Amino acid sequence: MLRVVNLELVNKKLINIELPMGKILEIKGENGAGKSLLLKSLARLIPSRFEYLSLNGKNSLDFSPSKWRSQVMYLGAEVYFNSEMSVQDFFHYPYQFHLHHSAKPLFSPEDFLSHTHQKVGLLSSGQKQLLSLLRSLSLNPQILLLDETFSHLDEKMRAKSIEFIHRWL
Repeated sequence: MLRVVNLELVNKKLINIELPMGKILEIKGENGAGKSLLLKSLARLIPSRFEYLSLNGKNSLDFSPSKWRSQVMYLGAEVYFNSEMSVQDFFHYPYQFHLHHSAKPLFSPEDFLSHTHQKVGLLSSGQKQLLSLLRSLSLNPQILLLDETFSHLDEKMRAKSIEFIHRWL
């Protein structure tokens, strides 16, 4: 369970959340309401004040930032790529680091994308979003914070992605 008590966002809003594992919480609001701020704060990507933030009862401050972010993973609409990197190399890139070195991907990008040896820079925005989502799911975080992750996907690929997230849960 992800639990936050009195998270104070930079816009001075206080948030309390308890999110059980395997559940989906959808946050809706107007542009500028603070949805992205909330998600980035939960992932500890931006400095935020909170009374308590925990994952499965363990205080977030007991995790290194990289370990926390590997368990509470944020994925935004815009993902930054090395456009010269191949799809295959992008997908497997995190596994070269100590944090994921012994992990095995849950699946292969070939299951969803053709031409995995082509350069990432040649992919459409939707294909890049899909690749980022697949890589994030493959790293098997405890919590996945999705911030407009489907904004560049067509209706068919959006439905497939949502179905895949449900299977992953």
